Order: sequence, then C-alpha cells, then structure tokens
Amino acid sequence: MPEINDFELPLNADCPRISIKENGTLIERSILPGGIRLITQQVPASPSVVLGFWIPAGSRDEGEEHLGSTHYLEHLLFKGSATRSAKEISRSFDAVGGELNAATAKESTHYYCRVLSRDLPMAVEVLTEMLARPALAQADFDLERAVILDELAMSQDDPQDVCYEEFLSQLYGDSPLGRPVGGTASTVAATPLEAVKSHHQRWYQPQHLVVAAAGDISHAYLAELIMTAAAKNGWELDSGKDAEIPSRPAPLPAVRADKQLNKKVEQAQIIIGTRSLPANSPQRDTLSLLLTILSGGMSARLFQEIREKRGLAYSTYAFDSSYTDSGAFGLYAGCAPKNLQKVTDLLHRELEKLAESGVEERELKEALGQLSGGVLLGMDDNRARMARLGRAEVTGGRLRTIDQMNAALRRVTAADICSLAAQFLDAPQVKVTVSPTVS
Repeated sequence: MPEINDFELPLNADCPRISIKENGTLIERSILPGGIRLITQQVPASPSVVLGFWIPAGSRDEGEEHLGSTHYLEHLLFKGSATRSAKEISRSFDAVGGELNAATAKESTHYYCRVLSRDLPMAVEVLTEMLARPALAQADFDLERAVILDELAMSQDDPQDVCYEEFLSQLYGDSPLGRPVGGTASTVAATPLEAVKSHHQRWYQPQHLVVAAAGDISHAYLAELIMTAAAKNGWELDSGKDAEIPSRPAPLPAVRADKQLNKKVEQAQIIIGTRSLPANSPQRDTLSLLLTILSGGMSARLFQEIREKRGLAYSTYAFDSSYTDSGAFGLYAGCAPKNLQKVTDLLHRELEKLAESGVEERELKEALGQLSGGVLLGMDDNRARMARLGRAEVTGGRLRTIDQMNAALRRVTAADICSLAAQFLDAPQVKVTVSPTVS
C-alpha cells in the first residue's frame, strides 16, 4: 500500500484498500470486481445505515444531445424498475420506516436511503435494480417532463435561485459548468427519451458506481450484498476492470461581467464573486477559514457589518461551490432596492479589508474553533458521514480524517488568508443583481 501522509488518504487504483480508525469508528475502502468503489464508515453505536449509490456524472457531463438527461434520470429511476412499480419501490422503504431520496449536481448524481441495519439487504437490492434496470417508460417520461418543468418554474419564482444561476452562467459562460443542473424549459422540452436512455447506458455502469455507507455496517457484508445484487441485475463484473473517473475539458477562461435582471420582487438580490479553487486544492483549508471569518456565524464580519451595525440586510453570507477543476466564490445579500448600491459596496469592502488588513489572532483562533467543532457536530449524523465519503470518491481525490483536517487547518496562517482574499480580488469579477421591475 502506498504511503499515507499526515494530511490525506489517496483514493485511487494505486491504493485500492484503506482501513483506518477515526474517533471510535472504522473507515474502510475497497474496489470490487467491475470497478465498483465501496467506502464505508462503521459506527458501532448506531442502529441505522445511510447508504448512497453515487454516479460521478452530472449536468456538466451531458452532451448537447443529452441536455437535462441527468436530472431526468434522477426522477425516472423512482418511476419503476424491471420488477417493481414506482409504488412498490416507495412501499419497500415506507414499510420499514426508511427514507429514500436523490440529488443531482453538476458533477454527480446520488441516490440514498436510511434504514435500520436489518433492512440493508432490501435497500441494496432495490437501489441496485433502480440503477441497473430502470423501466424508463415513455408514459413516465412524459409525466415527469411536466413535473420537471414545474420544478424549473418554481425556481424561477425564487429570486435568490435566479441570482445564483445567473451568477454561475456569467462566471462560466458557455462552459457546461455555466448550465443549470436541471436544464432549462427549452432543453427539457426538447430532450427525447432516447437521449435519456443513451445517457443512462453511458454512465450507469459498475465502473462508474461509488457506494458509500455509514452506520451499523460491516464492509465485507455490504460488499457481498452489492456483488450479489449487481450480478442479479445484469451488471457485468469483470474482475480486471478498473474504476473509471470522468475526464472533462477545462472550463473557458473567466471574464469580467456585470449583469442586472429585473423581476417582480420586493427585495433586491446581489452576488459578487469570481472563480475559486478546485475541490482538491491545497488552499481549500485556507478558503474554509476565509469563509468562516466572513460569514461563519452571527459574529462573522458580513453579518456584523451589514446587518448588526447598519440593518441593511436580513441575510448576507459568503459561499463557495467546488468542482474537480474549478470553483465559484461569492458574496451574497438580499436587501431593500434602495440599499442595493450601499450593500454592494460593503460586500466588496469586507473582502478588501480581509486582503489589506488581514486577520487578528483572536479571530483566527475563533474561526479554527468554529470549524473544528462544526466538523465534529456534522459527523454526528450518518447522512453527513455518507456524503463526506461519497464526495471524496466522486471528486477522485482524497479523504481526510477529522484529525488530519484539523491538523491542516492549524497550519493555515493569517497571511495565507490575506493572500487568498487578494487572489480573489485580482481575478475577473462577476456581479449579478436581481431588482424589482420598474413599472
């Protein structure tokens, strides 16, 4: 096994098996025949298991002929499989008090459930059949098109969603990362069922599958269940096949943009930001602290400066979205239209102050404490544990234990945070506002 350093566990074919203890739990990872990647966290005191089946392909991985297919599939896989109707799939989990859901992102899609450990065989069997042998019937497709169009219309009624989607569109231009995850009304209406089936055939294969689980689980037992269910549902499990990581063209270079949208709203929305760091960038620990200092809580800079001192906005925060080769950093606020320019200036000024004046020792210490405590509190939930494992795999990079994360955070200096803030300020800036329609 390759050497594991103090700050990460490599997740790749050169290190297919990992077994490490973390705060009374056991994290194990292996690559099964067919290239299925399995990663688990055994939590002895837990009575339940959260199980996730991840496909490392999202809206970014759609071809022009498949736009919206990823989100279509997320809906259609619940509509029935080779031997189960939609109602039977739902009943399987309802009958044992379980939960079943899914989510689509720009670089992944995952289907997850929460069940008691005794019901794990059922969960593995149903999820495997859903992914491997979905019905994908024309009648279901036509029905879900209407549902998805309604979902997109609902997003258009949310000015914060509109502002964020336009921000990404301006930040990434014609690159796939600039497209909405669910597609647009026109692409959803134009995408045929055959395109969705083609997308399914391309990505929903063993060599792409990541299975992540956390709770009362034995890694070896889950591996047996997966192999049995995969073989039963027709997946070819070639023992010589490696896990396949998607290769994606780099996004187009960023350019400065200033976009104003007008909608029938009472409150104005503003996002200003720029390109950020890839998911596995060594600077992401610095970024975590930068975000915490700006908006980690009610004592953070944006909240104090814009809401507490001036009462100019109810909600304001900094955010970051990370991808395998890029990211999106932004500052957001929602405010009265008359205060839009003042709030915009304050958002920009807070980032400037961080770059120019740096961080006090007390502020850095408090941010470290908040992040360390937040990680531990977050890991008190099996859903969060599963998501952490799954994301580490689908980004094709690294998994770090809590101790390793904290050690890396402690290495960050105030100068590092100052430098990253300056880096963001020097990059091409994108500003998007949503303002009330002028009558």
